[in-house]
Amino acid sequence: MLYSFVLKNNLFIMRNNEKLQIAIITPNLHGAGWERLLSEILPFLSSEFDIDLILYNKKIDYNIPGFINIISLNISTTPDLNLIRKSLRLAKRIIKTGIVLKRKKYDLIFSALDTCNVATFLAVKFFNLKIPLILAEQTINYNFFKNNKYAKKTEFILKFFLKKAYNSEIVNNIIVPSIDVKYYLVNELDIPSQKISIIPNAIDTKKFKFEKEREKRSLQLEKKFLNAKKKIIHIGRFDGNKRQDFILEIFKEIKKVLPEVKLFFFGKGNREEYIHSLVKKEGLENEVFFMGWKTNIEEYIKRADLLIHTSNYESFGNVIIEALACGIPVITSLYGLVLCQFKNILKDCKFLQTCDKDDKKCFVTKVIEILKNPPSLQEKEEISKKIHNEFSREKIAQKYVKIIKQCAV
Repeated sequence: MLYSFVLKNNLFIMRNNEKLQIAIITPNLHGAGWERLLSEILPFLSSEFDIDLILYNKKIDYNIPGFINIISLNISTTPDLNLIRKSLRLAKRIIKTGIVLKRKKYDLIFSALDTCNVATFLAVKFFNLKIPLILAEQTINYNFFKNNKYAKKTEFILKFFLKKAYNSEIVNNIIVPSIDVKYYLVNELDIPSQKISIIPNAIDTKKFKFEKEREKRSLQLEKKFLNAKKKIIHIGRFDGNKRQDFILEIFKEIKKVLPEVKLFFFGKGNREEYIHSLVKKEGLENEVFFMGWKTNIEEYIKRADLLIHTSNYESFGNVIIEALACGIPVITSLYGLVLCQFKNILKDCKFLQTCDKDDKKCFVTKVIEILKNPPSLQEKEEISKKIHNEFSREKIAQKYVKIIKQCAV
């Protein structure tokens, strides 16, 4: 075998030159969704390929294999509505990405997320890099521009560049997490259907799994959470899309029937203070709790009675499969997306209920029904096994490996 050495943290790391050399480009590993998925599949990808992980900035919330070389471009990823600053930042991303990619003979470049994909595509094009390119689109769908003020501000120009990039012959494949995203790319951006591959997001089945009460480890979780008799949880950023204010409206009605129920918000975001003010205004400080960002979120999910999910849109909805994998029922607003993703396991399934996103009565009724008549331990174990079979990170990672090898030939 042929080996080379890469300097990382003042240590030389041995790399196998017989493996394909892959550059993975993404803004950072801070947050949920794609960032968590990438962290889940990286150990499996790194067993097949030698990987340089190129980040705009080194914000990392997840464990990354120590032998993966991380390159930070030191570029801001903070949302900005100023078009001039956005344009200058895009130019900086293109130049810095191109310079890094030019230094090394990669066998394939893999980029993820809309604006990052545009910058990577332009870098490959302007620097005339003859390297296979795969793009992963995780966010764009019919409601993305409608409900995202940062995207809406630049909708015309972003869609223009996405269409140019995704239709380009230098892009070998586009990976999306759901048929919802694929429909959008085909119908709105005129991307050829055969160029798009659907690979659902994955979960860590060692973490997100059903556990009987006697099997649950005794952890130092907050007493306010452990002592609640009935627990409704919501996991997500505090932003307009996730609609925590609508959840509060639902919760007030539920309390009239089930006064022992408590609501727990997990996450951070720019609307957190606003939701705090609504809780205070309604006098719910002892009923609604803000739990922040948790690295061990699976331990809270396992002990919940129900997860409520009221987003205007999602490209996949990772938290749904994570909750189901733990045997926890979910009520969600993602009607069409859920039916497409879970059609193989939805028959007579009480675990996954859907409501129109603005139908408060439906949410209230279904939450109360599940809390009064929870699934049995056997039913929880069965749904957990079904989710593991469909969405294990091993199974999903192998789908990425297959496409990468096909495109790198």
